[in-house]
Amino acid sequence: PSHDRFGATVEITVGEILYVLVRLLKPDKIFEGGTHWGYSTAHMAQALNDNCRNAYLVTCEIDQGATNKAEFYFGT
Repeated sequence: PSHDRFGATVEITVGEILYVLVRLLKPDKIFEGGTHWGYSTAHMAQALNDNCRNAYLVTCEIDQGATNKAEFYFGT
């Protein structure tokens, strides 16, 4: 697993695949169930931004500790 600043449990390759899928499919909306620390969220959000479309991503996490880390990493 990746151990970058996000301390993610998503493999780096999975993040890259998510990025490519969002770039190719150009969705208007993404719902992610299970944010954890936000590694996959960051990849998908970057792809949405790079698509230059009016799209959004909604992500949900039930573990408050993981939510706190994701908020810290995203600066919210």
